[in-house]
Amino acid sequence: MPAPAPSVQPPATWRRAPAPVPPVGGSAELRAWLRWLRRTEHPTLRWRARVASEVALRPWRAAAEAVRGVRAHGASVAERHGTSAARQAWELWRLGVRHGIGADSYYRFQLFRPERGRRAAAYLDGRDYELLMRQFLRDQPREDRETTRDKLRFAEWAAAHGVPAVETLLVVEPGRPPEATPALPPRDLFSKPVDLASGKGVARWRHVGGDGWTGSDGRRRDAAALAAELAGAAAELGRPIVVQPALANHPEVARLSAGGLCTARMVTVRPRDGSAPRLVFAVLRMPVGDAVADNFDGGGVAAAVDVATGRLRTGLRKDTRLLAQAVEHHPTTGTRITDHQLPDWRAAADVVCRGHAAMPPSLPIVGWDLAFTDRGPVLVEGNAVPGINLMQMPLDTPLGETPLVSTLLEYLRARYGAPPDRGRA
Repeated sequence: MPAPAPSVQPPATWRRAPAPVPPVGGSAELRAWLRWLRRTEHPTLRWRARVASEVALRPWRAAAEAVRGVRAHGASVAERHGTSAARQAWELWRLGVRHGIGADSYYRFQLFRPERGRRAAAYLDGRDYELLMRQFLRDQPREDRETTRDKLRFAEWAAAHGVPAVETLLVVEPGRPPEATPALPPRDLFSKPVDLASGKGVARWRHVGGDGWTGSDGRRRDAAALAAELAGAAAELGRPIVVQPALANHPEVARLSAGGLCTARMVTVRPRDGSAPRLVFAVLRMPVGDAVADNFDGGGVAAAVDVATGRLRTGLRKDTRLLAQAVEHHPTTGTRITDHQLPDWRAAADVVCRGHAAMPPSLPIVGWDLAFTDRGPVLVEGNAVPGINLMQMPLDTPLGETPLVSTLLEYLRARYGAPPDRGRA
């Protein structure tokens, strides 16, 4: 039986409990929560008037979005997909008014394609989803959120629970002089900021024998120079730098990269009824060329994974106009992506599900970054608010039709009561 909803008062940031109404499903209900959050963000009449004016101006703003989108992408879409510019403008205006879908989401998710346009209401904008998810997590214990946000704490959590994760060798603090930095081990290294996402600030350091490493610039530096460089990067970013061993791809995955590490974004959900976490979808990210990170926004390739078998579907790669191009073969290595079998898939699924079971119970959704190595699956990090644009593009499935949304709604209803209003989708 599901656990009873707790009888609690909403936090100060959620100003009042929503009126009880019949539940609405999927993305429509999530949008209702978002509208309510926007209305109650500040408890002043001035704020309410501002929100009311935004609602009144929505048709005009949707028209402006339609003009902007068609100017940027209309000709390309008409040429590639046969949807006229006039049709795109109409659909953009209609979706903007009815569902708040902007031009970026319309083109990113290719909602101009008839089979997707019919399901447009089930697609979610990443910014809206993250706003709602962060608001929910803000009301949870801080230490729970920090388990995934802080890469150093994540490594400590993994070690404490026996979950295979990449080791943290060193943490370089901002402002610490280089001479205070401990000695670096003679091996290939990978460094990244402790709490930044999307591949920002990452670097790979290749050990070239003795007391030497080379970076992306090809220049050799000794341990002291590398420590000084890491200390400078930490000071510039204003946050600690984590130094880890550079993982190597499993031979079957190495064929999908020219040398950079491939990672799978694997999303698990934990139903509120106490049943075990389950893997709901996964996407493998592959770096292209000499890229260090496999970031999809930075030119990498992403391919959805069949969670039952571990086989890849056709890959996608962004182009300069937000349109995703199908990629059947890796652009650098030429290896066929479609139907490529990932190694140790059952073990990888077990790692992320076990990991979620060991996470604090306040986290309903976790997006895991997992590497397939010759020593088995290894977690790189976890994220309590995984980006959803990456998930929706390669999967060809709107999140409103997945267990991610239904699970999140279970937690929202239990924490804050019934949905705030039925409204439009």
